[in-house]
Amino acid sequence: MYATEAELQIQICTFLDIILPAHSIYHHSANEGRGNKVQFYRKLKRMGFKAGWPDLEIITPGSPTLFLELKRPGNYATIHQKEIHTQLRDAGAMVYVCKSINEVYEALKGVLDIKKHPAATAMLLHEETMQKDLLRMRANKRQDKNRKVRKLKAASI
Repeated sequence: MYATEAELQIQICTFLDIILPAHSIYHHSANEGRGNKVQFYRKLKRMGFKAGWPDLEIITPGSPTLFLELKRPGNYATIHQKEIHTQLRDAGAMVYVCKSINEVYEALKGVLDIKKHPAATAMLLHEETMQKDLLRMRANKRQDKNRKVRKLKAASI
């Protein structure tokens, strides 16, 4: 549905801009710097870098600190991420692994007094429609493949 995890995150940030309560703030800690030199990672670690830190942290007055780990469908949290998630939960934070805007909405609606906004509703409906279309396309592709296999079997008999 989303071509990259970055694309998913950009859409979720747009969604958060719309729905978060007043005086809320969110932040992305750029942990995806693959390919950098070992010396650079050593420096980052000394500066407080934590491997596996969630993609987004959300701070809202009167609510626990929230963390969102974003994954494309089919991808899962790494061992480092799971360890950090446990440490954050032990410290009183709430951590959610989300694969869509809808999963972010479902996670946050029970914790925060999120704003109702037509643009947010449109984003949720758009994502739902995209998901249904994708499932329909995959089903059609499987049916076409099965038809071709049956034709080949019938022709070889």
